[in-house]
Amino acid sequence: MITPKVPDRRLDATAALQSAFDESTKTGDYVFLEGYYKTTKPLVISGADVRGTFTHAGSGNWSCEIGSPVGPARIDIGHGGTGLILSTNTATGRSARLCGVAIVSSVLAFEAPSATCLSILGHDTVLRDIHLDAPGIGIVYAANTARHIGERIFIRSPRTGGIQFNQNTTIPDCLFRDIYINGRQHPEYAKPVLPTPSAAWAINGLPVSSGFYGRTLLEDCSTLLFTGSPINTYIEDLRMELLSVGIEIGRPYTGTNYAKELHINRLHMQAVVSKSCIAWAGGGQGNERTTIRIGSQCYSTAPGGAWANGGTTMRPKGVEWL
Repeated sequence: MITPKVPDRRLDATAALQSAFDESTKTGDYVFLEGYYKTTKPLVISGADVRGTFTHAGSGNWSCEIGSPVGPARIDIGHGGTGLILSTNTATGRSARLCGVAIVSSVLAFEAPSATCLSILGHDTVLRDIHLDAPGIGIVYAANTARHIGERIFIRSPRTGGIQFNQNTTIPDCLFRDIYINGRQHPEYAKPVLPTPSAAWAINGLPVSSGFYGRTLLEDCSTLLFTGSPINTYIEDLRMELLSVGIEIGRPYTGTNYAKELHINRLHMQAVVSKSCIAWAGGGQGNERTTIRIGSQCYSTAPGGAWANGGTTMRPKGVEWL
């Protein structure tokens, strides 16, 4: 076990954390995190194994005291750039693992609304019991990566979006479980003189030949899910609270070797804003076709919420509904 040497948690812990991560890369031993860590530069986890004391508890609990050496593991991002970069180490072949950590962006994130909290550059990465608070974009998976695992991830108050899969058709064979993204902008992170709109999107793109198991809960974003080009993706239980658009379907994949299908086993959409919510948007053009397969589905309204005319019945063109 590797423990970062940070004698005073009120001071910058960037160098100590990076040194511990680098040692894990070389030795294969894991880094143990507990309490509060302040950072002022991006950190790189290159094939390292990082395990913290944060445990996912519904909405997440990252409330260890600032400067405390004990309590749930919490890393504060005190700059406007990328928080952590996870990659596969080319020398050892090991992939990055980050588990049991809350990562909290400071008010600087409000001035850098597109800054990425977790940038995933390698294959076979593991994220488990992760809480991201007020990032620009929570997690970005790079194109041409594969076999990612993400379990019990909560993203709260993202400025721009929750999880992004760049060029989604190049990111296959992933497994996610129990994902919660809430785009409501909490006032403690916003300047009082500025409005606090909700994030633009919750998930942008879906990995291919991949599954989302357990419950995927998306709330309070302008668009909750951009599918990208769906290819054989399965979502077990999708719950959505709409401010505007629920699911925007991207244009179908142009290749011929894969099933251009999105399968949602259980779907529940709830309109929470009056007269402006639309369940489905986007779709293909001409003879393009994407298959949307839905098991059970429910459309409801919260107090004060309402669907636009045809908001639950309109279906995008270029989609085969099963």
